[in-house]
Amino acid sequence: MLGASKALALDFGILQAILVGTITAVGGGTIRDVMVRRIPTVLTSELYAIPALIGAAGFAAAYSWGFAGTAPFSARPQCVS
Repeated sequence: MLGASKALALDFGILQAILVGTITAVGGGTIRDVMVRRIPTVLTSELYAIPALIGAAGFAAAYSWGFAGTAPFSARPQCVS
């Protein structure tokens, strides 16, 4: 979500922010796997980029509705209890 957040802060469009968020999530995971000498998860798992895409889209939607920062995530513990 950091990539999508940064893209939206730089006045990118919603779709561009979703794309940037997905690419940074998948790229970060790939770099992590390479640094620990594992086969990148994106190459072995069918569901890797899709959750990153959904997370970036959710963040971009929340941002466009006026929930900037951590506001959508601070409500989660209240809904769980």
